[in-house]
Amino acid sequence: MWVYGFQMYEDFKNQQEVKDYFTYSLRNSYWKKLFGNILWKNFSKDAINYRKKQPNKPVHLVYLPPQINRIFETETYPFGRKFGETFYDNSWFDDYNQSEVLSKIKSPTKFIKAKTTLDEGLLVAALSDEDADCVVELLHNGKRVDVDTLGHDIHYDKPKEFTEILVSFLKDL
Repeated sequence: MWVYGFQMYEDFKNQQEVKDYFTYSLRNSYWKKLFGNILWKNFSKDAINYRKKQPNKPVHLVYLPPQINRIFETETYPFGRKFGETFYDNSWFDDYNQSEVLSKIKSPTKFIKAKTTLDEGLLVAALSDEDADCVVELLHNGKRVDVDTLGHDIHYDKPKEFTEILVSFLKDL
């Protein structure tokens, strides 16, 4: 997220060529590597045209499956860029100690973790397996549950499994 979200937005602000962030983000998207230039160029062209015609709606291309549309939708949902900038410059963590906060949580907690993915050494996830282990160790009553999905939207990618985890957790309380 830092590289293809927060850093990309900073790069966008520091250039003059492309005026629209959505267009800029598609040109520099991580997903272009996975789909290849030809497919990604076509998807992007259609997504940009959709956005021009319906600027107040999340982009949704009817010919693409939901998983791919999520890429475009997440870039077009309203989002406060100033909020994202606090992660880029690390000011979000000013006077905030994550370890201290986590260690104060005493209630039972399930930490649901998607599969960790690396792309040429770059972590394509919110946190590594080691980070997740650290979180669970800091919690007084925490348990980790791994879900085998490459996506980060576990509740979206595997809704049945996600629901079963939550129901099981609530039954055990």
